[in-house]
Amino acid sequence: MDIQSTAELLGNLGEFIASIAVLITLIYLAVQIKQNTKAMHVTARGHIVEGTQHLRGLLMNNEFVRGALVKQHRGGELSDEEKLVLRHYTVTMFRNWEYQHYQFTNGLVDQDSFRATQVVWRVSLSPYNIKLWPKVRDQFTEVFAQELERVMAATEKSEEQ
Repeated sequence: MDIQSTAELLGNLGEFIASIAVLITLIYLAVQIKQNTKAMHVTARGHIVEGTQHLRGLLMNNEFVRGALVKQHRGGELSDEEKLVLRHYTVTMFRNWEYQHYQFTNGLVDQDSFRATQVVWRVSLSPYNIKLWPKVRDQFTEVFAQELERVMAATEKSEEQ
């Protein structure tokens, strides 16, 4: 075997080894992306739970907010201060729901989890929330607004039956 043949053989061997290295790198990157995607799903779900727990914490730990919500739920007359607090509480709740919807539409929350989330939305909706919605709708994305209105319509329809 002459030097040229040896050089060609070594060149071909080098290309083969480089191809295998590229393949191994691509497999490694695919595994890393899959793990990163899984971590993003877990993080998104964690943020949704945190937001929901924060709102529940306000109800459980803030007597004024809790009292205003109970009064509103029973149809009592609210003071101006109670109306203001409830308005901000409700907008915060809607914002949390918008975040949940955003995570779903971006594929970070699966269909089953989002359906369960919408059950919480339905249970949390009150006549006050529904009445306030048109006044604050423009603060939210159109795609979320349409989804919430669909849930509101389904909630009102189920209450009529």
